[in-house]
Amino acid sequence: MIGGFILTILITFCILVLGSVITAKQAYPTYILGKKISIGDLLEQIEVIVSIVWVLTIYLIMEICFYGLALGLTQIFWWMKELLNSDFPIFH
Repeated sequence: MIGGFILTILITFCILVLGSVITAKQAYPTYILGKKISIGDLLEQIEVIVSIVWVLTIYLIMEICFYGLALGLTQIFWWMKELLNSDFPIFH
């Protein structure tokens, strides 16, 4: 619910600032929007913050997927737990 609201706000800002044509053509319009943000001399180059948030989000998603994979493999190969006690820590 909150994610959808934030996504709606980001898309609205991109359309209002960049226009609908540029927003539709760009692969990452939020990055372009971050380049255009300038609040005096204090806050410039917001695209760095956008990039850091993207990298952290991708890392978190990969962690969750790896945990799900490990959990699924341990439930599928439950009978191999005795055989692979010390060799494969993913099965613990």
